[in-house]
Amino acid sequence: VAKQIFNLHFGRLQEQLMKQKNIQLHLSDEALQHLADKGYSPKYGARPIAGIIRTYIKKSVSRLIVSEQIRPGDNIVINYRNGELIWEQC
Repeated sequence: VAKQIFNLHFGRLQEQLMKQKNIQLHLSDEALQHLADKGYSPKYGARPIAGIIRTYIKKSVSRLIVSEQIRPGDNIVINYRNGELIWEQC
């Protein structure tokens, strides 16, 4: 369930990035699982997911766009390896 809710929130961000910046953003299955797990709490359910997306994805995307490491037309995949999120060009 957490993965489905995460995908809904992430899908909105994907649409926004594509529409406003012409940037395609994707998650590997491992990154999705990691972030969905972080965003789910037995006490609060899936409510923390929006904060996880803001903290781990939106802030990083903003920083990478400002520093021009991500540019319009880029196709980016977020992977999860060795305990960290890795941003890579496709």
